[in-house]
Amino acid sequence: MGRGKADSFRQMSYPNEIEKFVSIIRDMTDDPNIETYISNGGWASRKNGRDIKNNPERYIETERDGKLYIRVISPKTDWREWIKTLGDLPFDFSIVETADGYEVGFPIEYNKTVLGKRFKQVFRKTAYCIGCRVCEVNCVFGCIDFSNGLKITNCRHCQQCHEVDEGCLMYHSLEQPKNGGRVMKNSLNSYADHAPKPEWIDDFFDKGKEFFSNHRLGPMQISIFKKFLTNAGLIVKEETTSLYDLVKSIGKNTDAAWGLILINLAYNNVQIKWYIDNMQVQEANARNSLEDILKAEGVSDKDARSIMKAFKRLTETPLGTVLHFGTTSGKSVETLTRTKCTLQDDRVLLYALYRYAEACQDYYEFSLSRLMNTSIDSAGISPVKLFGFAEDEMITMLNGLSAKYPAFINVTFTHGLDKISLREDKTSDDVLRLFS
Repeated sequence: MGRGKADSFRQMSYPNEIEKFVSIIRDMTDDPNIETYISNGGWASRKNGRDIKNNPERYIETERDGKLYIRVISPKTDWREWIKTLGDLPFDFSIVETADGYEVGFPIEYNKTVLGKRFKQVFRKTAYCIGCRVCEVNCVFGCIDFSNGLKITNCRHCQQCHEVDEGCLMYHSLEQPKNGGRVMKNSLNSYADHAPKPEWIDDFFDKGKEFFSNHRLGPMQISIFKKFLTNAGLIVKEETTSLYDLVKSIGKNTDAAWGLILINLAYNNVQIKWYIDNMQVQEANARNSLEDILKAEGVSDKDARSIMKAFKRLTETPLGTVLHFGTTSGKSVETLTRTKCTLQDDRVLLYALYRYAEACQDYYEFSLSRLMNTSIDSAGISPVKLFGFAEDEMITMLNGLSAKYPAFINVTFTHGLDKISLREDKTSDDVLRLFS
């Protein structure tokens, strides 16, 4: 009850000040459950502005006739300024005025290229920019100025102003749900009280697919263990996968094997992702504080306790003992800590980079500074956030990867700029083949 107690003390001590801000939250939405949302602290973890009142959609993409069309409604800034950040374009585009804005069209084949994404970001900035000045700060050459409205002069095309989530923080904040608002069918309490044990994992790797017809687990245990193995990419419907074969070949108790498994778990399981998002590396977390965060997100008391116990069980597997994903202390798990992973094979980092790029809608070019900024909410999981590497460690590993695997990655660290470029004709599966 730590969070609730602290909120209560603040309310009693500063009733007028607290009500001033609570009333702003209350007035910004028509949500009928707003009082519950406020009382359980849901506003503290808000990750989008979908329910904010008077929030019209200003940027809409459609495909037709071999082109991608962007409709911009009531633009906030001038696209002619933002387009300066891209330099010369290798394609033609059209702009047709509409009653409430304009429609931009450009060749569909550029849609998923790095340049195409930056081009779309120009119009996201145009549609939503409110002059927060993050782009101005990002520009290392001082070419962006908001003092008298947006003005970009002598642009060097470093494109650091595009190194914000979705190109514009305001656009990202108001982003509409994808896939019709559907979410992963994957409970935050995925493992209940039956997270995997080391002996289950050893038995599985010893027996392969025969494990499922020759084990001693109970019905709930085997069901949850199958979920773990599926999320790890080791089985599909009780059939072992090529990743299983790869892990067997490089060693089931190597940090490389468990680095690959952790990457898959992070992308396929919301509980593992929650640990990564809410537990900073090398920072001890009081169990009750983490449980309070879960309860503020709508998780029951029982499930919150199970999620904490599951973390302890996971750290007793090679995730903790070999990869060093995390530790706990106290008989009843009083503190939980995510620790910096031990990773000697930099091909695992390359796999993580490709998974990151693919999750970010095939965004194959980005900066190290973007990866180091673990506060950015993104569909892709930064390897820095995943493994806890420091900047100097990342630079060493990235330079090593660029030298050893130029067909997959090229990195540049010069003149205060950094750029990581992955090959668009390669995939994360291609990286796994490098282990063969």
